[in-house]
Amino acid sequence: MAAARRRAWLNIVGITAAVAVVACPLATPKASAAPVVGTALTFGANDFGQLGDGSSSTTTRATPGPATGMDDIVDIGGGREHIIALHSDGTVSTWGSDFYGQLGNGSVDQSNHNQPVDVPGLTDVVDVDDGHYHSLALESDGTAWAWGFGSLGQLGNSSTATRVHSPVRFGTMSNVAQVFGGRDMSYVVLDDGTVWCSGGNANGECGDASYVAKIDSPVQVPGLTSVIDMAGGRNHALALKSNGTVWTWGLNSDGQLGDGTRTKHAHPEQVAGLSNVVDVAAGADHSVAVTADGHVYTWGWGGRGQLGLGDENDRLVPTEVPGISDAAISEAGRDHTLIITTDGHLVTWGENANKQTGDNTSALEVTSPYTVPGLDNVIAAAGGQAYSVVLQANSTPPPPLLEDGFDSGLSGWVGGVNFTLDNSEFPATGSAPSLRAVLAGQRSAAQHGLPAGAASGACAAIQTRLESSNSALPILKLAASDGTPIARLIIGKDRRLKVRADGAGVVRVSSVLVPLNQWHELGVCVHDNGTSDQLAATFDGNSVGQWTLNNGSLSIEQLEIGVPKKVTATFNLDDVVVTAN
Repeated sequence: MAAARRRAWLNIVGITAAVAVVACPLATPKASAAPVVGTALTFGANDFGQLGDGSSSTTTRATPGPATGMDDIVDIGGGREHIIALHSDGTVSTWGSDFYGQLGNGSVDQSNHNQPVDVPGLTDVVDVDDGHYHSLALESDGTAWAWGFGSLGQLGNSSTATRVHSPVRFGTMSNVAQVFGGRDMSYVVLDDGTVWCSGGNANGECGDASYVAKIDSPVQVPGLTSVIDMAGGRNHALALKSNGTVWTWGLNSDGQLGDGTRTKHAHPEQVAGLSNVVDVAAGADHSVAVTADGHVYTWGWGGRGQLGLGDENDRLVPTEVPGISDAAISEAGRDHTLIITTDGHLVTWGENANKQTGDNTSALEVTSPYTVPGLDNVIAAAGGQAYSVVLQANSTPPPPLLEDGFDSGLSGWVGGVNFTLDNSEFPATGSAPSLRAVLAGQRSAAQHGLPAGAASGACAAIQTRLESSNSALPILKLAASDGTPIARLIIGKDRRLKVRADGAGVVRVSSVLVPLNQWHELGVCVHDNGTSDQLAATFDGNSVGQWTLNNGSLSIEQLEIGVPKKVTATFNLDDVVVTAN
């Protein structure tokens, strides 16, 4: 029930997980370095209008079809019986059941909506997700909003109102990076990598070991740092840390915590036997993880075949799903699982009573991986009790102009002063040697030319690990053919991520603090839309700010990495990718 995350889009275009970048930014800065716009396609049951196409509530179909007007979508989320979609202009639409106000359109009639309705009052939204009966949205200023069922405090506004029909502020924090919903819980990940929760806690879902039933204002889930992804189930949760480890807490009656027992615990504990994980998902009572090498692991309740292991048995520890080696993204409905492969296909398994796996046979359950026919360019997926929704890219992103310039010793680059190949250092997401620069009043930078005129919009990102610094570090520069800077991505002396928009003569400062001694993906994108230019900075695949430059037309034909000025610092660099359209 987690919202679709675009982080893994880099895998879908055939770039390894250690590489980091995608296309150019449009209007929405969160969710990926460059949100890819797609069309929302739905299939399964329609008893609450979940298909969103105006069809009858008696309609059930296995073939994915478009929801009305949802062809400019960059993010989707699935509740039990409702769907939330984020448009490329930062506005939000919802459809399906509105019994608890989960559609957020202000109506109090509690009726179902079989076509999308707008959520008023939300602008510049960058991330969305659903719980069972509530919805969540994150705006670009770092504030989170919630609406719908709130009797257990899951709206995070110090209230336990049963129905809230319009968005209310979730907590008071203004540095939220991502939002996630569980059944009756809401989770936010802050830009410092900590997790905060409000809602039901009878099984420790919010990390509170007192097991108090309701928490109506956000509390910090203890013991979690460096979190980059999450998933909430019926009464349990998973967190993925930047080092590729998975941590779980909450109810464990079916082994959904993956620790080999059926004993619940409120304090997050690491799931043994899992490493190099890049994505996680949670169904009602089962859990899913995807590793960097494309394999899928499942555990928990298997009574509907949702573990994909060919049977209906539970698993108390992560077990590899056979036959899959190209997974990129995992999502889950209540009792079914959805996997997006690196080539953009959708693989499903689990409960199929309403064709929610896309299998049009009479099978009530699909216990082994099934590839949904006729789908390609899938970039996101979500599911509810009896339906699924996917986001199909409207166009294929451009191939990278440049990638992996390091393993061949910076072949084709100019410069490289003070770069040394360090075979002892490896980023968490890959196995390629890194370039290490130890600078004491020295420079360490390299330049590479891009195809002339190819980059009306361009993105560049790099894996980097900062070990020490007492100076600002310009890590990436996009420039014109003569070297004139257009945009620079900088780690400030205070370790805050900054963007120098040279054409506008300003420095943009994000709230992201770059931790020491950890691998992170830093990126910058410039998009020329004809009348004004957009600049975006990204951190670990999530945009941390987007600004208008008003420069007119740009032509980006040169990339520089490293530090072109004399500083005192130690840092590592790994794979770089540049794309343009």
